[in-house]
Amino acid sequence: MPKVMPFSLQVKKAESYIRKHGLDPHAFDLKHELDPKLSFTENMRKVKRWVKAKHDDLGEMIRGAYYTHKQRSERSQRLDEKRRAKKVARERARDIHLIEKWFKYPNRYDIENIDAFSFGLGKKKRGKRLGKLKRKLKLRRRR
Repeated sequence: MPKVMPFSLQVKKAESYIRKHGLDPHAFDLKHELDPKLSFTENMRKVKRWVKAKHDDLGEMIRGAYYTHKQRSERSQRLDEKRRAKKVARERARDIHLIEKWFKYPNRYDIENIDAFSFGLGKKKRGKRLGKLKRKLKLRRRR
């Protein structure tokens, strides 16, 4: 009979695996879903199946958001793409709750690469700071 890892350690490892894949571990009820009598590898097979299913659902949600955005009028698309929401759901982060909120209020939330594009984020501030630093360095060199 193979050694069984302590159940609390199995739950922690499963939570870290889920977190590593960009999902919320509290969305899965791990203490009730995992079986303490099973080995770690058997329980992890279950967790991997759940994570894969969630990622497939998210991919469908993002595709649906893309088509929903394209069906909006050109004016609303343009205005929405110009503005920047405070909270942006990033595809890498796999933020389900923000994507669900986007479907209800597409003008209040943004999804990266659908109605918010990452090519201009934070460059103005960074450029101003660099400019100030360069000016300070030039002033010090002149003295």
